Amino acid sequence: MLAPLAARTPAVSELLPEIDAVAAEYGSSPISAYLLTPDAPRPPGPESHYLALMAVSLATFDTLVLDGLQPYALVGHGLGELWAQVAAGVLSAGDGARLACERSRALTGLNWQGTMMSLDVSAVQGRHLVALLDHPHLVVGCDDTPQRCVLSGPGELMPLASRIAEHLGWTSTELHVPHPAHTPAVAAAAADLRHRLPDVKPSAARWPVFSPTLGRLLTPDDDPVAVTANAMLVTVHFRQAVTALSARGAEVFLECGAGDDAVTLIRAIIPAAITASPLTTDAPWLPLDPPSTLTSNVPTPVLNGPAPASNGSAPTPNHAAPAPHSAAPIEPVALPRATADLPPTRGHPGDTDQDHAHGQGEGFGQGRGRGRGSGWEGVAWVGMGDGAVGGQAMRPRLAPAPLPSPATERMLPPATLLLCGRADAPALRALTDDRDDVVVADADTIDWTWLPLTPRHLRVVARPGPDAGLVHRAMLATAARFPHLRSIAALVMDAVREEVVPHPIAGLFTGAIQPLAAELADCACVAVATTDVELPAALDALAAELQAAPPLLAAFYQGRQRLLYELTLGEHPWPGDGRSRPSATNPA
Repeated sequence: MLAPLAARTPAVSELLPEIDAVAAEYGSSPISAYLLTPDAPRPPGPESHYLALMAVSLATFDTLVLDGLQPYALVGHGLGELWAQVAAGVLSAGDGARLACERSRALTGLNWQGTMMSLDVSAVQGRHLVALLDHPHLVVGCDDTPQRCVLSGPGELMPLASRIAEHLGWTSTELHVPHPAHTPAVAAAAADLRHRLPDVKPSAARWPVFSPTLGRLLTPDDDPVAVTANAMLVTVHFRQAVTALSARGAEVFLECGAGDDAVTLIRAIIPAAITASPLTTDAPWLPLDPPSTLTSNVPTPVLNGPAPASNGSAPTPNHAAPAPHSAAPIEPVALPRATADLPPTRGHPGDTDQDHAHGQGEGFGQGRGRGRGSGWEGVAWVGMGDGAVGGQAMRPRLAPAPLPSPATERMLPPATLLLCGRADAPALRALTDDRDDVVVADADTIDWTWLPLTPRHLRVVARPGPDAGLVHRAMLATAARFPHLRSIAALVMDAVREEVVPHPIAGLFTGAIQPLAAELADCACVAVATTDVELPAALDALAAELQAAPPLLAAFYQGRQRLLYELTLGEHPWPGDGRSRPSATNPA
């Protein structure tokens, strides 16, 4: 397979010995002879299988780069997510090969008797079949195209699933893979993998990598071992990933594998896309000159590393020492998951001057609870705590707030921990039942040890009642446990009493947001208190605030209207127990 590439690309001959050396570490046969010599026997064992796939993908990609390719983003399917990270320079080829071998050994040690089966129907229909059989380890492992999904589950269930599919007129095909995955059944192997390579040190990526399991671009904070372990447990949302990139203008998709499986899926997702699988074309190599047939109109993301050469040449691939860059500005608008981060906050309680920040905000919305913010600049962050600031009091006035985007535009941030009271947990789980990257936890039973990934975004839902204190303490514990959080958004429901006066419970959260914003310099912190008692309407208020220009560090909503509080001297905002209606005799 790789003989033609090795003859014209020195990087291929340099890559294979590095992978062979890792194969020797794990007692596997070298894969270079198999890939370079006609009629060479296939080396035995799952590790050799994975390393051969890896070598073909990296060699193809390296040759494309040397021929002038400047990719907009790299996307991997299944274990291909690991190859994409190596191609982007996040991991060296040696570390990527070791991670693949350790993953293989963890799954072999688990000895789970599972299998995978493709269905020529949508993932929605596939989930109906999964629900009918009702086994916790039987899931839709891959959402590949509008008319193809893959089930992953116990081997003893698949014959029954196949018979039901046949009765329904669905075409099913058993997939022969060394290690079935993308199911909670392999959770023990995923946990084992996390401890097998503690010394893997990722580097800055040269090109953006889009993860179909997380539904977003990988960031420098993402641990490749954790990402690989998490991908073993959750659905591969390949259809959504391709749709998201196409929605941003990507027109050309090149497969770096030994076959044309990926481009076949892409053609089914985006029929108008230009696709090619270089190793399966009639020509010995895919010409990139002239570029008119294979150049997308998507601008290459601006990186902080060296700029591409204007003559069409590209740097020699270097998986061990890539050029650093910041996350590329890809916002996958079609994914039912999150995109950009909230901006870092800068501000202090009671500030009246503008503290400038810019970026993009996210939150929840109505319907299925999705939310997405918009960019802003020159934000004036207005701090609010428990109500009284320096002997001053707050008087409210109503101000219009922007309505949230349509429900179809709403998304949750990636790898989110959704923290709530026990009463709200069922409703929030119902809103996120199709999300693999969101963990809903009620505050009194949260177990830190089973979180699938280190959360980057914390969403908190609370309301006055016995659970509020637990939620508040759990929010602070989360911020302390995960100091690299990118955003914290707290929503307090039924917390603006008598149309004007905030309930004291709201002060727990608005007061906590202020020191968190000061302590976590790179974390965007927002607290929203609403009059709403129903979850969808309350989530609307949070979505509206995150889209407001400017957003407030702490905001109060009466229905769809934002209450802006003004500081005045000499009055206390909460007479009595804080829940009395203001009157002419008690204007506060």
